[in-house]
Amino acid sequence: MPTSSERAGILPMKWHPAGMMLTVWTVCFTLFFVLPFQLVGREITGFGLAMLVASVMAFCIGAWLRTHAMPQHRQGQVAMPDFSRTDPVLIAASLIGILVLLLEWRSNGGGLSDAWNVRSDRTTALLYGADSGSSLSFQIGFLFSPVGYTVIAREIIFRTPVRPIRLAILGFGPLLASSLALGGRAPLLWGFTMMALSVMTKRWTIMPPSTMVRQRNPRTVMMVIAGGIAALFALNYFVQVFVVRAEGIGGIENMFDSVATIWGVTFEGPSAEWMKRILGVGNTYLIFVFSWYITQGIVIASTLFSGYEGPPMFGSYGIELVSAAVRRTNGAYLAERNLELNDLNVFGYLPSAFGTLYVDYWYFGLLIAGVWGYIAGIVYARVRLLNDVRWALAAPFVMQGIGTSVINTPLGTTNGLVSLSWMTLAFFLARPATPAIRYSGDREMLGFPSA
Repeated sequence: MPTSSERAGILPMKWHPAGMMLTVWTVCFTLFFVLPFQLVGREITGFGLAMLVASVMAFCIGAWLRTHAMPQHRQGQVAMPDFSRTDPVLIAASLIGILVLLLEWRSNGGGLSDAWNVRSDRTTALLYGADSGSSLSFQIGFLFSPVGYTVIAREIIFRTPVRPIRLAILGFGPLLASSLALGGRAPLLWGFTMMALSVMTKRWTIMPPSTMVRQRNPRTVMMVIAGGIAALFALNYFVQVFVVRAEGIGGIENMFDSVATIWGVTFEGPSAEWMKRILGVGNTYLIFVFSWYITQGIVIASTLFSGYEGPPMFGSYGIELVSAAVRRTNGAYLAERNLELNDLNVFGYLPSAFGTLYVDYWYFGLLIAGVWGYIAGIVYARVRLLNDVRWALAAPFVMQGIGTSVINTPLGTTNGLVSLSWMTLAFFLARPATPAIRYSGDREMLGFPSA
């Protein structure tokens, strides 16, 4: 019999990937039309909207072709994979990422405004297909810091009890260093998202129901409190990034006028004034910015579907690693394409996964969306059956990819190609579980009898 929590629908991968995708985009459209957004010099075309819907449905069809909705198979005992080959690689990669990015941060001045200026300069270089001037430490950090997501998933899902210091240093360490060095927020934000999805994956797939109550002990409560405090510090950091950027144009009060000109959208609908009176201008602006990050994919994708007429960019638009390679081999080609996107006022914005696929592959992007859905269906089926527990490592990545489809593809969101490469490497380095391969420290909490 399913537990009350399972019936409530909070089991990760309980929803079929198609249902997840439809829910994500329903929320996205609801936010866009409920909040007081007003487009300035932008429009959502009928063709663009139809193509966006078709792309979402292509993903759903691919997922449905692979598998239908399935019940979660729960085992009385779960034999854990052997990570003896995996852990040394993850530890070394994490420490390298932390070290080189802290060196990069110090060399850039060590401040948020300094990091933002460097980030802005690199964006300008990307627009014109020029050498970004990135240092060797930045390039190494670019390749090694995304290992933090895999470390978070490995430590939380497969280790009981979780070791907070190890998780903080090896999991969040490279992501924090990346955020500091680049002046951005995404790596740290996605790290907290990965942590939440990993906790859910462990709690509702690997751990037997009988252990759920036993885990509510003082150690667990302390970890929850520590996680909440860390999340508050991260939120404060996100806000400070916005404040630093606002100060560059005269303060938050001037931001609404500025973004109307720069972004082509503002917050001046019918409910905007009472939001400013009740919440204050600063808080209303933060709501506007956070919600615009979620919803702008609707507007930008529509513009791309309706207005982009250049040749396919074959990954150089949506995948950072490919873009870097093309910039070094054929910068003029990349500059021509990016300048066309800039003329459409979409360069530097979040095009959603499906807008990205259209620019990179034209109408073949619909096929790729279907393949993406099919792969998500494979992971869903494997996690539901749980014959090979290693597949639980992929579950939070698949769910995060669907959740961030309003921003970009799983290969493009926050250096996604490299992030997924580390997860795939960890998956294949881990040996499948057998009755003889069990971590003695995990036996009781994972349903094994005491040694």
